Amino acid sequence: MRSTALLLFSALCAAVYCSPTPTNAPPVLSYEVVQKDPSGRLSFAGPNGIYLPYNDTHYSFHGSHDTTTSKRSGEIEGIALKARQSGCGTSCHANYANAADITDAEHGLANHFDQGYTYFQGNIVYKTNNVYAFGCDYGNGQTYSSGQYWVDISCVTNACGPSQAGWNSHHVWKSTYGRDVDSFSC
Repeated sequence: MRSTALLLFSALCAAVYCSPTPTNAPPVLSYEVVQKDPSGRLSFAGPNGIYLPYNDTHYSFHGSHDTTTSKRSGEIEGIALKARQSGCGTSCHANYANAADITDAEHGLANHFDQGYTYFQGNIVYKTNNVYAFGCDYGNGQTYSSGQYWVDISCVTNACGPSQAGWNSHHVWKSTYGRDVDSFSC
């Protein structure tokens, strides 16, 4: 049984999403501080949509709850984007799910990144049924775009197939993007 301690919850986080909400981006449904279960995996029983889980590791490193995602200029990310797109560091997980749910979750997260470069700290995830399309930040925040997200998802789909869980890691950038089933781990 997972042990999830909900320390902070804001239902419909207009306050979490600090720039005007683009028409095609899904609203952030909740901002949660969660505690990992003993296996290190996160899952939650909310409705389908985008979430910003912020785990104990991030809390201890940052010392506060960063409750924002924001849009940044593409100029700051140009060189980094080219470096991240230089290859695939893909791993496949033994979990499988309905390919339509995987596609829906991936598109949901991509839509959040669609309006330019999105900055976040901690984790970002789009949940569809039992599928989690996720981004994990292991450093001091990530600036990310839908274009880069689709490069990472292409790496996962090419290596793992359309219905298997997997992720693409950027060790230099301290980030991982992918999909998992029933729960996810960052």
